[in-house]
Amino acid sequence: MKNERGSAEIIGVILLIGIIISVFGIFGALYIPSLKPDTNPHVKLNIACGKNDISDADITDYPCIRGSFGCKIFDNHTCEQDCRYRDYSDNPQYNSEKHNLEILRCLENCEQLTCSDLSNCKLLYICHNGGDSLKISDLKVVINGFSLTNSISTSWRLKQGDSIFSYPDLSDKTFNNGDLLLIPNPDSSNQVNSIHLIYNLASGRTVTLIMNQYGNN
Repeated sequence: MKNERGSAEIIGVILLIGIIISVFGIFGALYIPSLKPDTNPHVKLNIACGKNDISDADITDYPCIRGSFGCKIFDNHTCEQDCRYRDYSDNPQYNSEKHNLEILRCLENCEQLTCSDLSNCKLLYICHNGGDSLKISDLKVVINGFSLTNSISTSWRLKQGDSIFSYPDLSDKTFNNGDLLLIPNPDSSNQVNSIHLIYNLASGRTVTLIMNQYGNN
């Protein structure tokens, strides 16, 4: 009798384990295929500073054409020195084993970095020069520590071809190759010392697309 009871208990445990494995198998079959790899966007961006308010902005001042941006390089030598001696550890994506790669990536941006006068920057022009499309709603710009997202108070504008979009019509748009994004500078009374462009990924993780540091900061 005891042997029969023991055998029944063993069979019950085996059946329970089988049920648990089946449940996990069904869950895995339904859930795992829906997971998408979280990859960083690859994009080429140029920046320029405009001296006019967004209401007086002349988009033809900095025409963004596919693969080019109509403005001159700002202080290329200072940019190169900054790239070589910058402390990259502030960047969450920094990998000390790839320090030289970080420097090279920064130096590449020096060739197409920032134009105009950084001491008189009322409006930031960002040109999409190729690569992946970016959702406007997932973009955040940080100028001198001021964090900006597209909203009615920040008044971003997007030029796509001959069309210009602003809030709220801008919210569901994507930033594509050849587009021009205009962002008012909330700290325009001071010289631009830093510009960061941060992008939110689908997983909730963020990646810094632009991290330019100027001046003494």
